[in-house]
Amino acid sequence: MNYIKKDIVVNKIFFYILLFVVYILDNAAFVVLKATSQKSSMIIGLVSCIFIFIIIGEKKVFTINKRYFTIIICLLIVISLQFIFSSVIFANVDMQRFISSCLLMIIVLAIAPLFADFMELVDEISFNEVINFAYCFMTTIGVISLLLIKFNLVNNKSMIIFSEPSHFAFVYLPFLLYRAYSATKNKRLLSILVGLILAIEIENLTLLVGICLIIILVYWKKKRMAITIICIGFIVINIAGVDKIAYFTDRLQITSQTSNISALVWLSGWERAYLSFFDSYGLGVGFQQMGIIGQIGKYMNYLSGIIGGEYLNMFDGGSTGAKIIDELGVLGVMLIVVYLIYFFRIMKSFVTNKVSSNIELFLLSVYIMFSIQLFVRGIGYFSPSAFMFFVSIYWIAFKRNLVKKAINK
Repeated sequence: MNYIKKDIVVNKIFFYILLFVVYILDNAAFVVLKATSQKSSMIIGLVSCIFIFIIIGEKKVFTINKRYFTIIICLLIVISLQFIFSSVIFANVDMQRFISSCLLMIIVLAIAPLFADFMELVDEISFNEVINFAYCFMTTIGVISLLLIKFNLVNNKSMIIFSEPSHFAFVYLPFLLYRAYSATKNKRLLSILVGLILAIEIENLTLLVGICLIIILVYWKKKRMAITIICIGFIVINIAGVDKIAYFTDRLQITSQTSNISALVWLSGWERAYLSFFDSYGLGVGFQQMGIIGQIGKYMNYLSGIIGGEYLNMFDGGSTGAKIIDELGVLGVMLIVVYLIYFFRIMKSFVTNKVSSNIELFLLSVYIMFSIQLFVRGIGYFSPSAFMFFVSIYWIAFKRNLVKKAINK
């Protein structure tokens, strides 16, 4: 009996450590190193994860599904062949970037199943405690950062361990959805209102869009409550002043007439994806080649003229969806279609209350909230949110039905 209790405590502690490494250490390293992409900081996180799993593996056996392994090998072969064909069409491919990114992606895809397997070892009560603690921790980071920004104690809206509010949003949103869905009526409302206030006062459209999606998921059957909360958000924006209204409306003007930098970056990403798709005959420019190969496009040229000749977000395309299509062409479109099919299936699970365990709720939250990175604001393939997305894919594809059967027994 004492051994079982000790095992529960040990698993809980390691779960805390793993979440800290993936979400906090990775972002903190990115800020400290002043890196231009999260690839370098993610290497630190992955190495830390490997070290932790070596320690855990002394007492527990982890396995990777054979079918998953086969799918990954086939996908890598397809991406490599697609890159070879792309190099025939385009002369200036970056082979070193392709190889290094493939190697890093292999490590990510190898560690993701281990993370998913370990999460299943954590009991329901401990799992809930850890995720709720993470939510409270992230909310505290948000509130403190808001105060620092309001009193002009930080530059460029940096948020302590996050370089910008969007990076905070990618980590915060899955925890917020978990909290809002699982909490009691009053705590649910409070958590969403706190998130709304943070999004509005910090001025971050990425966070605001994510919270609107959470409101839809949580209050789907209570449309009056959803409408009320959204109205409260509009009231808060109006009380906050004209500047707040202008901030959000400017970023929502995704037309050729806009002069907003964020909107132009987003438009440029999708424009370049469109141009590259047809320039490559649907093949794409190759994995991790966006910004190296392909036309600049009118939006990026216009943006460059506004900010004095600089090209912004050349490699991430403003959103991960645009980057995937730009680089993988038809294959990228197919991957996004598959994502959307499961997205709507999982949304149905949320609105019909067919989520049966805490691990399922959290990993489905990760999957759903990745849509923000995919379509609203992207930071590439190598980020904490992307890593956890791969964890969620593995669990949904190879573990979810097994867990449901075990629960039903």
